[in-house]
Amino acid sequence: MAESVIETNIGSVEQEDRNEQAFYTLLDQMRAMAHSERDKGDMFERLMCQVLSIASPYSERFSKVQLYKDWAVEHPECVPNARDIGIDLVATLVESEWQGPNKEARYSAIQCKFYNNDNSVPKSEIDSFISASSTKYFAERLLVATNKGWSANAVQTIELQEKPTLILSLDKIKHLNVDWSQYLQDGSVKLQAKRKLRDYQEKAVNHSILGFKSHERGQIIMPCGTGKTFTSLKLAERQVGQHGLVLFVVPSLALLSQTLDYWAQQSSAKLTAIPVCSDASIRAKTPRNASGASARPLDPEFNSLASILDHHRLSYPATTNAKSLAEKVVTACARNSRRPDLGMTVVFSTYQSLAVIHEAQKKYGMTDFDLIISDEAHRTAGAYYRH
Repeated sequence: MAESVIETNIGSVEQEDRNEQAFYTLLDQMRAMAHSERDKGDMFERLMCQVLSIASPYSERFSKVQLYKDWAVEHPECVPNARDIGIDLVATLVESEWQGPNKEARYSAIQCKFYNNDNSVPKSEIDSFISASSTKYFAERLLVATNKGWSANAVQTIELQEKPTLILSLDKIKHLNVDWSQYLQDGSVKLQAKRKLRDYQEKAVNHSILGFKSHERGQIIMPCGTGKTFTSLKLAERQVGQHGLVLFVVPSLALLSQTLDYWAQQSSAKLTAIPVCSDASIRAKTPRNASGASARPLDPEFNSLASILDHHRLSYPATTNAKSLAEKVVTACARNSRRPDLGMTVVFSTYQSLAVIHEAQKKYGMTDFDLIISDEAHRTAGAYYRH
């Protein structure tokens, strides 16, 4: 539909590099300023309390973020006391994400780990957090951590939780749409300005929309580093309108997470994102054989420790059930159509998870998509012909 040979996003890359460096400088300054480990942790908690209140995609999901002690005083019915019990922050979920028979599960329990990059989080460091957040008032958990490593026992503990337990990792924190340079200057947490289409991206969008007038399918072929993800977002917004329904398909969970976050940050109106994964057992208790080893069959999405972590690094709890997916999509589309402040509903899926979407449409009457975007589509051809 639109084929281009174009310049790279050099200016955007340089700006991202500067902001990333500012983020690392900020962490170094906080470590240097802290008088103790507790002081260091308190500074990081207060920073993340501000960041999660305004940064996408978390600001789309959280209506309010508070220090635990403030939340406990405000909601005495939810806790016996305001003592530190392993929960650092509490986020109030937007009403559409409340859970439970009486919608009493309205909160996300958050724990912050301000560790060095090469540290590993042991199971013992999250046990009290898991225990304290097991009450009916918490719909999910979020672990915010500045280190890269997680012990196998910690990962297993996270994996076996019935409640969604998400991870906001160092790499995801630095790529939030926060202007870290501004924070270094005056201590204010502000968002980066949203991007605008470059001339060649505008051309690709216009050609694609023109092509859709006479064709049901098309291709946008662009080199690496030229903004395909941003171009596809702006194409979707123009093609389906503010309250349209889009399916975005990618080859891996890592790319799904990255694309979801980027679309949420750069969308013109608040995005309703629904990530889909194919293996329900990843969020339930893993069956064990007689020796205690995992008895779960290998799945191409969840056959390694890294893949399990990728699943938990999603910014939204993943939907694995076709009926639940259909209900979420129908509810979101109906709600968004009445809200001028809300934008598109987007289902993000891996290619391996398309069976869940097929079942949701065929068996549970899920709404048809206005637009389907297949990212890295060339990677699927080989698998098709091999089988």
